Amino acid sequence: MELETLFCDLDDFCLTFEPSFNHYILCSQQKKRIKNSRLSLSEIMTIIIYFHHSSYRNFKHYYQNYLMIYHLQDFPNKEVF
Repeated sequence: MELETLFCDLDDFCLTFEPSFNHYILCSQQKKRIKNSRLSLSEIMTIIIYFHHSSYRNFKHYYQNYLMIYHLQDFPNKEVF
């Protein structure tokens, strides 16, 4: 599966999932810290799914040796890398 196709599918899913999940967190009695991140949930999920489909056994090596080299331009927030 291509990176763009996977990201689009995950982004569509996250558009419906995140509001309901955030509502559940806010309704619970436990205090949860909701911190904004530089990457969206769909971008994080895309990276993780691509890692599991790769031949890398270590996420750090995958991130440094593959993602930072070949897919740096695919993520708009380049400060993360």
